[in-house]
Amino acid sequence: MQDNRPLVPPPSIAHLFGPGGEVPDWKEQEVFFAWQSARKRTEQGALDAAEELMFLTRVLAKQFVSRRDSIRHRAMLESALEVVPLPRQRSVLASDLCMAACRENDLQGAASWLSLADPVSDDLFTDSMYRMAKACLSTKQGNYTQVLQVLGHTHTDRSYAPRAKCLGTLGFARKVRMASR
Repeated sequence: MQDNRPLVPPPSIAHLFGPGGEVPDWKEQEVFFAWQSARKRTEQGALDAAEELMFLTRVLAKQFVSRRDSIRHRAMLESALEVVPLPRQRSVLASDLCMAACRENDLQGAASWLSLADPVSDDLFTDSMYRMAKACLSTKQGNYTQVLQVLGHTHTDRSYAPRAKCLGTLGFARKVRMASR
């Protein structure tokens, strides 16, 4: 039921994004201010703000990764993790932090972040993020058998959230399968 559901911003912040879901350059500052507001309101207990915060964090974090700004990327994720109330939200952020630590070759940090994530979530996106993080860490550790167990041996072994597909989960799985042959 959760497969093929597109990632759409909460209605309250939809005006910040272009037709393809991108942040126009001239709106980056506005998006950051919206993130700060959502974080503050989440800290005060507003659940709708937590969903805004999650969406905005994912969008801004992706931009920081593409700019190779690992410090701001990690700071944003950690700051959001401090205030989100729901386990699935914490798991997604912890998984993203695990992958960030892997990019920095901090395997101990990656394992610590992964330990905060839910390995058996019934939410497809949360589950996909966990599996991607676990696969990243296992790859860095050279444990390709574990990678294939987590991601599957073929593209039909597991379901992935469309949002995880766009993060490169399937391409990553293909590369690991080819490397392990």
